[in-house]
Amino acid sequence: MNDREDEPELDELDDEALSWDGDDDVVRGDEPEEEVDQQPKRGIFDSVKEMTGAERIVAGLFALVSIAWAAGWGVIVAQNPVVLPNVLMTAMYEFGEFLAIVAAPLAMFTVIQLADRRARLLWFAGAAVVTFPWPLFVEGLV
Repeated sequence: MNDREDEPELDELDDEALSWDGDDDVVRGDEPEEEVDQQPKRGIFDSVKEMTGAERIVAGLFALVSIAWAAGWGVIVAQNPVVLPNVLMTAMYEFGEFLAIVAAPLAMFTVIQLADRRARLLWFAGAAVVTFPWPLFVEGLV
């Protein structure tokens, strides 16, 4: 028994919870919602379109540098064949070589996509230093 007169009884609440009344205004999963604004996905070409002319030139130069770095890592991989005793170790080593080759173009792509306009040049320079084929350079010094 309920002491308050303004609250409904528990039996009334249970009956209301078990009924389908008032469910017509619910949006179901298969019906498209009109109110939702869907943002278009942003690709690399959209990022390049937003750049100024000078930024496009810098991005193009770093794209050429990243391709040169990938070619340098390819030369290093070709010049240094490694034979390991275990198939798993060989596969892991070759995967590491593959990652070294694709790191520079992937870093350039990532900088274009994620870096904001003011810090993009700094990120390009950092990516160029990190992905530089250092073994090729050190071999030339020795």
